[in-house]
Amino acid sequence: MLKESSTTKTWRLLLCIIGIVIIGLLIRELLIYFNNDIDLFIKFNKHYQHLFWNDIRAHQGQPATLVLVMSLLVAMAAVPGFPVSAICILIGAIYGREMGFGINLVGIVLGNLVTYTILGKLGLSKFIQHHDGRVIRNISKMKYPAVGLAIGYAVPIIPTIFVNFAAAKLKLRLRNVILSMITGSLPAAALYATGGDFLNRGNFKIGLITIFCICILFIFIKQLMKYEKSETRSRGHEGTE
Repeated sequence: MLKESSTTKTWRLLLCIIGIVIIGLLIRELLIYFNNDIDLFIKFNKHYQHLFWNDIRAHQGQPATLVLVMSLLVAMAAVPGFPVSAICILIGAIYGREMGFGINLVGIVLGNLVTYTILGKLGLSKFIQHHDGRVIRNISKMKYPAVGLAIGYAVPIIPTIFVNFAAAKLKLRLRNVILSMITGSLPAAALYATGGDFLNRGNFKIGLITIFCICILFIFIKQLMKYEKSETRSRGHEGTE
C-alpha cells in the first residue's frame, strides 16, 4: 500500500515538472517568435505604437502562432497555480473579442480535461484534500452535481484542481463533465477576451459591459448556491422524518 502511495506521489510530481517544463519551453518559443515585437514594446511610444500592433496582427493569423498560444494556454490551465487569466486577457488583446473568446474557451476546457483525466488516474494528495476539501464536499452533496461543477468552473476564485477532482470522484459521464466544463468556462472566456480587447482599444463601453457581465455572473452563481442550499436542507428534513 505504501509502495503504491509512493509511486502515485512520484507520478504526480513528475507530471507537474513535465507541465512546468512544457510551459517554460512554450514561453521560450513565443519569446523567440515575437522577439521584434518585444523590442518594439520595450521602446513603446506613439511612434512605435502603429508598428507594434501591425507586427502583432501580422503574426496572429499564422498557424504556428495559434498552435503555440493554444498549447501554452492548455498547459497553463492544466498545471495548478498558473495565472490563466493573464494569458486569456492577453489573447483577447491580440485576437479580439470573438476569436479571443473561442481560443480561451477551447484552451481552458482542454486544460481542465487534461487535469480531470490525470486526477481520475492518480487522485489528489491527502494534504491538498485536507487543506481545502470544502469545494469537493459541497459539489459532491449537491442534488445536481453537474450544476455544481459548472459553478465551480465559472468562479475564478475556486481552484479548478478541486473542481476537476470532484468531477473525477463523482464518476459522471464524460459528456456531462465536458458540458459542465464548457458551461462554466463560457463566462470567464468571454470576460477575459472582452477585457483584453478593452485594454487594446481603450474603449470604456466595453469595460462597462465587462463589469456588468461580471456582476450578472456573480448574482447568477449566488442564486444557484441559495437554491442548492435550500434543496439540501429540504432533503435533510425529509431524511429526519
